[in-house]
Amino acid sequence: DYVLLTLGLHSYGLETSHHLYKQEESCLLAGIPAGLAVVLKQAQVGGILIHGDKLNPKPRQGNPRPSVYYGGKTKYFCPMYLILPPLIVISFAIMAVMAIASTLVFPSGDAAHAMGRVWSRLVLLMSRVRVEVEGLERLPEGPVIFISNHASQFDIPVLTACLPKQFRFVVKQELFKIPLFAMAMRRTGYIPIDRRGGKAALKSLLTAGERLKAGKSLVIFPEGTRSPDGRLRPFKPGAFILAMKMDVPVVPVAINGSHKILPKGSLKIRSGTIGVRIGDPIKPADYPDKGRLCAAVWHAVSELLDPEQRPAQETGDAA
Repeated sequence: DYVLLTLGLHSYGLETSHHLYKQEESCLLAGIPAGLAVVLKQAQVGGILIHGDKLNPKPRQGNPRPSVYYGGKTKYFCPMYLILPPLIVISFAIMAVMAIASTLVFPSGDAAHAMGRVWSRLVLLMSRVRVEVEGLERLPEGPVIFISNHASQFDIPVLTACLPKQFRFVVKQELFKIPLFAMAMRRTGYIPIDRRGGKAALKSLLTAGERLKAGKSLVIFPEGTRSPDGRLRPFKPGAFILAMKMDVPVVPVAINGSHKILPKGSLKIRSGTIGVRIGDPIKPADYPDKGRLCAAVWHAVSELLDPEQRPAQETGDAA
């Protein structure tokens, strides 16, 4: 077996070399600064497998294969379900402080986002969660609006780890009440949204438009909340109003299996595999109104989902 692991800050322009090691008694996790290199003795370690020279590979011929793998199987010396949650919280607190500090030097938030990507990959590795990504070659140049289904808190680190663009999340405003988390998100440029709508929601859309003008992509979960059973729910129209106003391509994204790793209402993380499928970009100009655009993107996401996560009832938009 061979192991390839890269924790490079690709979105910040800091490319790291890709090293390939044969699985032996010990395995060196490569592609990270020497001071952060880790040796795991007698461990079966998965890694990040990238087909092509860059994170955004060229389309390949023949049968499609997943473009990127994260995480893997790791043997631990103590029950991880006891130490994993506090370990994630502590690592996040450290990373959040570093991200906040980085914005003093790089106010754009790009460095902070890159640090979040590194942290997300570490969380996947610690949690023994493998992520298989398909369709990176479909991503166009320039800013886009990623529209994704939402079934787990793990969706955020999964997308942060695997999407190669500099992007900002549009998240519910309740998350901005968590002190350290709120400061890190605000300094990075994440956008709070009032799910009740009204003037506050309109202001959030205007802020999101400014991010797009600055060249940043957006990730939006238009269902408004996590799905309790993993099935796709109706979309709210705000993201599509923004897409039509800014005339920015909409990229459908389907996350498969995250509700099994960390279901809604649970704090127990289960190891396993999450699949991310990226669809073809959809141009808002091809649709006469937000309702038609919303329905088209909803159906595109539905088609990318595994059958067990597709909606039982065919519907696209919601009030």
